[in-house]
Amino acid sequence: MLLTDETNSFAVVRKTLRVSHPISPQRSTYWLQLPYRYAIPQMIAFGALHWAISQSIFLVQITLYYADGQDNVAISSCGWSPVALAMALGIGLVLILALLAMGFRKYHAGMPIMGSCSWAISAACHPQRTQVGEENLALKRLMYGVVGPVVDGFEPVGFNDKEVQPLRDGGLYKWLDQRY
Repeated sequence: MLLTDETNSFAVVRKTLRVSHPISPQRSTYWLQLPYRYAIPQMIAFGALHWAISQSIFLVQITLYYADGQDNVAISSCGWSPVALAMALGIGLVLILALLAMGFRKYHAGMPIMGSCSWAISAACHPQRTQVGEENLALKRLMYGVVGPVVDGFEPVGFNDKEVQPLRDGGLYKWLDQRY
C-alpha cells in the first residue's frame, strides 16, 4: 500500500527517484522499506506485543518438601497472566484496526495503480524514442502524466522531466515504449 502510494504521488508532485544507491539528486531507499513514520511505531507495537505474549504464558514448577522425610514431589504446569494476556489482545486489536484503517486510505488520482508489477513500471519508465539522446532522466525531478500529442487515438503517458498534463477520466492512454 505504501509503495503504491509513493508511486502514485508522482502524478501529483514532481520529485526525484528513490533508489538503492543514489547519485545526487536521487533519494535513498527507506530503512526496512517503510517510511519512518510507519516503521518506528510498527517496531514498537510488535516489540510490545511479543513482550506481552511472552509474559502471558509461562512454565511453573512447584516442589513440595515434607518435614517428615517423605520423598519430595515436583509438580510442573503452565501458568498464565490475565493482565499480560489482556494487554497482548489489546495490542493485537489495535494493530488489526490500524491495518483496516490503512485499507480505507485513498490513493492520489492521476495514475493507474501499478503496485510492484515490474512490467507496468518498466513500461511507464521508458522514454519516447525521440528522447533517447537526451540527458539521463533518472537524475532529474520527474512527474507522471500525458507527455505528448495524441498518436493513433491514444495519448502517450509516462514519467518526464518536462511539463506533463494530468490524466482525464475516459481518456485513452498508451505507455511510451511501443514494446509493451
